[in-house]
Amino acid sequence: MKKIRYFIVSTIVLCMIFALTIVTYAADPYLSFGSKTGNVNVKKYADKYNDTWYGLTSQTYNSSTGYTTKFTIKVNARTISEDATNFNNFAKSTVTHEFGHVFWLCDNPNTSKSSIMKYSRNRNSMTAPQTFDVDNVNAKYD
Repeated sequence: MKKIRYFIVSTIVLCMIFALTIVTYAADPYLSFGSKTGNVNVKKYADKYNDTWYGLTSQTYNSSTGYTTKFTIKVNARTISEDATNFNNFAKSTVTHEFGHVFWLCDNPNTSKSSIMKYSRNRNSMTAPQTFDVDNVNAKYD
């Protein structure tokens, strides 16, 4: 089972902290989340990419331990600016969605329940993981 080593605070709190960091365009493009057992290297980038995506996540994990060792989230300010009616919420929704991938949540789950991972969500208003998302993260780490 793949685990994330620093799963110390609630999913919602961690996602919102990370989302706010992206939206405020912190001067330092590198973050490091620590835990009692080590660090996870995090890179975040907010830029105007020529691609069509809103956000993109890549991650590396140690195959022997299953722990995530590094992840990168890119946020495309160009596509968000073009499509958002509420830029800050849209950006938070995008980052929270991308952060869901770090917790092994898949895109566009086949459910009638509300989910930050759904493509059909209203990115201008949904900015936090929903009950369905939190339940799935908890199930993966039980």
